[in-house]
Amino acid sequence: MQMLPTVATLLCATILTAQQQAGESSPPTPAQPKATTAGSAKAGASRATGGGNLRALLSGSAAGKPEAGVDGELQNLKRSYMQALVQHHRDRLAAMRKQGQQPKTFSIGPAPTVIAQMAPRFLAAAKKYEGKDDAMPFLEWCLLTDPTPDNPTATKALAAFFTEPLAGPKCAAAVARFARLQKILGKEFDATIARVLELSRSDEVTAAALVARARAMKGTDKAKALADFDRALELAPEASFAGAVRGERNGLTILAVGQPAPEIAAEDLDGVPFRLSDYRGKAVMLSFWGDW
Repeated sequence: MQMLPTVATLLCATILTAQQQAGESSPPTPAQPKATTAGSAKAGASRATGGGNLRALLSGSAAGKPEAGVDGELQNLKRSYMQALVQHHRDRLAAMRKQGQQPKTFSIGPAPTVIAQMAPRFLAAAKKYEGKDDAMPFLEWCLLTDPTPDNPTATKALAAFFTEPLAGPKCAAAVARFARLQKILGKEFDATIARVLELSRSDEVTAAALVARARAMKGTDKAKALADFDRALELAPEASFAGAVRGERNGLTILAVGQPAPEIAAEDLDGVPFRLSDYRGKAVMLSFWGDW
C-alpha cells in the first residue's frame, strides 16, 4: 500500500538541508553550545537567560526606567535579577582571570545564589497582592527560575501558592508551565498537580493543571497525555495556552515519527502548484528554508 512520505523522512530532510545550507550559503558556523567563548559572552548570556533585555543590559543600554503597575513591578524585579545575574557572571570571570586562567569557554545560566538573594523581593511582592491573581506571576518566578531539585525558594513559593485562590488567568498561565516543576519536586510532582486539581476554582486552572501533567508525561505515556490535552481543550478552549496545547497535541499524533506526513500544497521554483500527495509512493526529500 502506498503512503505519503513519513515524518521521519521530513526530519532527515530538514537536518540534511540545514547541513547543506551551512556549507553552501555561508561560512561553517559551529553549533552554539551551552558554554560560550568569553568574547561572545553577551550573546551567550542572552540565550541562557531571556533574550533581548539581557543583551541590552550587557551592552549597557538598558538601565531601564521603573515601570508602574503590577506588571511593571514584575518587570522591574526581573530586570534587577538580570542585572544581578550579569554581575555575578562578570565576577566569576574576573576571579578566574585573576587566578591566571584564560577560559576559552564560560558557562552562563541561572545562578542559585543570585536567585536566593532575589527571592525575598519576589515573595514580598506576592505577599503584597495576597488573595489576588496578581500574586501568581511573582510566585511563578520563585517556583520555576531555579532548576535545582528541592531548592528552598521553590519550597517557600509552593507553600504560598496553595494559600492563594486558584482561579484567575494569571494563575492558570503559571500552572500550565508547572511541568518544569517535575525536576524540581521529583516524586512530589504528581501530588502537587493532584492538589491543584483538587483546589482549583475555575475550569481554566483545572485545564492548566491537566496541561502541566500531560507535558510531564508525554514522553512516557502518550495515551494519558493526549487524554489530558483533550480534556484541557474541552474545559478551556480559549485559554492563553490553548494554541500551544493544540500544537503539542498535533506533535504527538499528526507529526509522530512513522505517521503519514501532513499534506503540503505550494508552488515550485517555477511557480507551478504541487501537492506532496502528488509524489505518493516515491522517495521525497523536502528542504525547509527561510529568508529573513
